[in-house]
Amino acid sequence: RYFARNAKLYSELTSIPVEHVNTNFAGIFATSYLGLEMVAKVLATVIFLSFPDQAEFTIFTIYTAVAVSSTFVIAGLSELSEYGTWDFNYETIISNVGAAAKLVYEDVRLALMLPFQIAFGFASSFVPYYVFGTVIAGSDSLGTAWVGLLSAIIVLTGALMAIPSAYLANTYGKQVVMSIGGACLSFAGLIFFFISDSALGTWAAIIPFLIMYGIGRGTWENTNKAVIADFFTDTPDLSTAAFAAVSFSNGLAGSIGYFTFSDMTRLEMAGIVLIASVTATGCYLLASYIHESNKNSGSSRLAKYNS
Repeated sequence: RYFARNAKLYSELTSIPVEHVNTNFAGIFATSYLGLEMVAKVLATVIFLSFPDQAEFTIFTIYTAVAVSSTFVIAGLSELSEYGTWDFNYETIISNVGAAAKLVYEDVRLALMLPFQIAFGFASSFVPYYVFGTVIAGSDSLGTAWVGLLSAIIVLTGALMAIPSAYLANTYGKQVVMSIGGACLSFAGLIFFFISDSALGTWAAIIPFLIMYGIGRGTWENTNKAVIADFFTDTPDLSTAAFAAVSFSNGLAGSIGYFTFSDMTRLEMAGIVLIASVTATGCYLLASYIHESNKNSGSSRLAKYNS
């Protein structure tokens, strides 16, 4: 909601279409978020390799200091009249949960966006659990010592593609970027049907794999969220429920993956990621088509009324 409010105010002040502002802001957010995550991962690897005995205490002390500092920065931001509420009683919580569920039921665009969140949830549990935990950790040429550094490739890719993705989305449409992201998430599952773990667990194979998955993650962190903001630009109250539904569905899928993947074969896990990602891309394209149709229909009605 705060994101949507910022984007709309900026659009009104600059006369830039709010859809472009949403895309640009999402790109800046993703660059900052993923860039800091990359620094944290690389820093952890360096500390573990340099000071193995004091590594855990040092790393978590640094992380805690960054988190506390960020809290003070957030407290200094303008409220933009979005004060929210500190009412955390049972009735309010149930009402908010109900609002998110109701919006998913009533707005087909949001319902069609949930498969993309679910697909990334499955992929984001499959890659850490199996790719890092088995393929990389069990590799003769890689091993656990490189997990932190290799995981940084994912977030580095996502951070580096954020601004170019915003440009592509504003120039050629978000459909192009979202389709590329969906294809990269699909690749994260598809590749396991063609090569073995030992073949993937080499420097020559794992780096391209992580870059492809990084593009998929960057799309989810970036353009995906701009799409949700686009859908609810004129209804900021609904955008709160929409983003709640997005976070819940993604988190639920990730949790299901972590709890169930241990009982599956590698191809079963990869198949779930592949099928979910292909389905997600198709559902997004349908949601985008419905959104554009609704916009065009509304513009036509307005033009007819004004004439």
